[in-house]
Amino acid sequence: MVGLKGAIRCGERSLETYCVGVVLSLLASLYLTEVSNSIAAQLVVSAAGGATLVLFATCMTWIGKRSRQHPKLL
Repeated sequence: MVGLKGAIRCGERSLETYCVGVVLSLLASLYLTEVSNSIAAQLVVSAAGGATLVLFATCMTWIGKRSRQHPKLL
């Protein structure tokens, strides 16, 4: 279950993760067409994109938890 926390966080923040994924896929497409379209480059770009999405969702979850810890003024 520990290995799936990243996927769970991506699901909890699905809209934000989707939006970042769209931008990352555009950047990955540009990289693969302009720089290298080898199998190794495709694997690296895919792994980096997945890791970036998990990191983004984890950061968004952390920020959400931090913002709930402060007392509300009103």
